[in-house]
Amino acid sequence: MFDGKPMTVAFDNEGTWLETETEVCCKSMPDVVYKAIFIQFNGWEIDEVDWAETPDFKGYEIELEKEDTEVEVLVTEDDKLTIEEVVVEDDDDE
Repeated sequence: MFDGKPMTVAFDNEGTWLETETEVCCKSMPDVVYKAIFIQFNGWEIDEVDWAETPDFKGYEIELEKEDTEVEVLVTEDDKLTIEEVVVEDDDDE
């Protein structure tokens, strides 16, 4: 926890920092980010929003769900949407 928010920090085996993620409220995203997500992913439900920092990225990591599909979207500080990963969940695994 940091400042009352769940946070994870990842390091490799040599102790090199890899990533920090801090869970944030959907309402704390800038309006331009929220609107871009709403327009591009209309009908999807926001499951989780994290502020993520890596050596190569700084921005929002947004998990979206629709039926049995989960999409992780990275939004950089300049508000460009980049789809990082699409995971299709199998109903048998639940």
